[in-house]
Amino acid sequence: RVPDNFGLYFWTNYENYYLRAADRLYGGIRETLDGLKTHGHAIAVFSNKPHRFTYPIIEKAFGENYFDFVLGGTPEIIHKPAPHGINYICKMLGFKPEDTYMIGDLPADAASALAAKTNYIGALWGYSNREKLSEKGAKIFAEKPIELLDIIN
Repeated sequence: RVPDNFGLYFWTNYENYYLRAADRLYGGIRETLDGLKTHGHAIAVFSNKPHRFTYPIIEKAFGENYFDFVLGGTPEIIHKPAPHGINYICKMLGFKPEDTYMIGDLPADAASALAAKTNYIGALWGYSNREKLSEKGAKIFAEKPIELLDIIN
């Protein structure tokens, strides 16, 4: 039998679990993002995690207003691999998808970027590998975050 308060307990601990993710940034990610910003690039986050978890993680890890736009999962935006979130962010920031880059480490990221007609860079430091991302159409890869500066600039 599941206790009556299990839902409250689960979501409280789930939120705490995700907030701890802010303490585990990949090596070089902050320097890379700072470099992109220095070169005048707008940067955004699009996650399938619910927005109520995404925004606090990003704020804790990078500070308030570090990114130009942060979008987590919402009922209005269809999750990756659909292109809707990328298209929404591009619209909000005033960019054409074909003039932007989506950097991601999951096959759903690659599929979403390609469906949105955005340039995609496979992040090989994350949860996936070159083979899985290639299967979804990825052609450009970065082994380490810092390589993004050479690819994008």
